[in-house]
Amino acid sequence: MVGEPVQFSVTVRTPGYLTLVALNPSGYASPLVQNAYVGAGTTTFPRVQDGATYNVAAPRGLQRVRAIFTRVRPTADLVFSGVYDGQRWNGATETYLQPYAVADRDVQETYIYIR
Repeated sequence: MVGEPVQFSVTVRTPGYLTLVALNPSGYASPLVQNAYVGAGTTTFPRVQDGATYNVAAPRGLQRVRAIFTRVRPTADLVFSGVYDGQRWNGATETYLQPYAVADRDVQETYIYIR
C-alpha cells in the first residue's frame, strides 16, 4: 500500500557493483541505488549506512524494480531517469551493460503491485 516501507534483498556470488532502478506504472524510471559496491552474499537495500528509506508511492499499479549487477565498477554514468516504454527500458539496460563481458554482468527484475 502507498506509504509502506519496502526493502530489496539481492544475493550475488561474487563481489561487484549494483544498480537498482524502479519503473513505476506510468513508465517513469528512477534509480534507487547507483553503482553500489556489494560483497558476495546477500545485501538488503536500503542499507543502514546509506541513510535512506524506500516507501511505496503512487501511482498505483505494477511497479518494476530492476537489479543490474557488474563485477567491475561501471565506467558509464548512464542515469536511469525519465519515461520509458518496455523497448526503451530494455534498450537502456543493454546500453549500460554493453561494455562488460557476459560473465561479468547480470540483470534480474522483480515487481510490486501498488494498491
